Amino acid sequence: MSAFAYCSDLTSVTIPAGVTSIGLSAFGGCESLSSLSLLALKPPALGGSLWSSWQAPPPVLISVPAAALDTYKNVEGWKDYADKIQAAP
Repeated sequence: MSAFAYCSDLTSVTIPAGVTSIGLSAFGGCESLSSLSLLALKPPALGGSLWSSWQAPPPVLISVPAAALDTYKNVEGWKDYADKIQAAP
């Protein structure tokens, strides 16, 4: 929960394939975050919003493996960010 909260200078994060869950508000207060890369083919479970409930999400791009793009865009929790999710280059 709130793993990176208020790391205001954090601009990018790569979540390794072995991560199976991300806690509530993991990136709350990370106003500079512009890139979130997930390496897992199976989307990690979300404990709620990635950002604080009072905070509008920053203009972050979420990159996922191309083979898992549709899964991320349609699974509970992640589908809330479907407009930000793209296939990793």
